[in-house]
Amino acid sequence: MITSSSPKAPLSLRPGSELCSDRVALVVEDHDDTRLMMVWLLESWGYYVLEAENGQEAVQIARWARPEVILMDTGLPGIDGITATMRIREHLHESVRIIFISGYCESAFRARAITAGCDHYLTKPLDIAALAALLKNDASIKIEHGIRL
Repeated sequence: MITSSSPKAPLSLRPGSELCSDRVALVVEDHDDTRLMMVWLLESWGYYVLEAENGQEAVQIARWARPEVILMDTGLPGIDGITATMRIREHLHESVRIIFISGYCESAFRARAITAGCDHYLTKPLDIAALAALLKNDASIKIEHGIRL
């Protein structure tokens, strides 16, 4: 499944602060409910969001769409998140930020993801404020009504 959503207006997290606008993101997640929540979240922050259910789709979409950021699950059918990240890095190098969002919290798995080329590693349940800070590159950002996935 390769789908895309329509652009949304940026969401102000605090009065006068925009997270982003006119940006493209790719969400790679095989669980529909989790993927849809991440899509909704990114759209509410002004991203145009593409979706992939597996690693092979992620590699294909990343090559032609060249998203600014990829939210990558680890346990995907077929090509896993580690392998997909390595293949994406072969073509896009440093031009895309890849953020792993994983249920694996072991340091060895985190090290494998970093070695494969991910820029950041977040664990589930997802800390929305931490994701927002990474996307904005501002560790001091606050979300008043935080949502956890």
